[in-house]
Amino acid sequence: LKAMPGTADTKITADSGKDLIGKKFVEKGPAGAGIVTAADLPRGYRTIAPTHGVAGIPHNPNRLDLILDDQSKIVMAFWE
Repeated sequence: LKAMPGTADTKITADSGKDLIGKKFVEKGPAGAGIVTAADLPRGYRTIAPTHGVAGIPHNPNRLDLILDDQSKIVMAFWE
């Protein structure tokens, strides 16, 4: 057997999120220099603001977490 029907090879590229640090996050609106919107992020991302906790939220290794400061700037970005 040389190949399985319905299979494909692809190159996986991982984005660590380090290029997001220091940019301002806005849920909706126009993107610009130094601004990250929800449309720029993978589905299922989570933002963690200084006034919010994370208790009770299930672990998801496919989720990008963004830790925001009090001015909505991204201070840390990581995959769980």
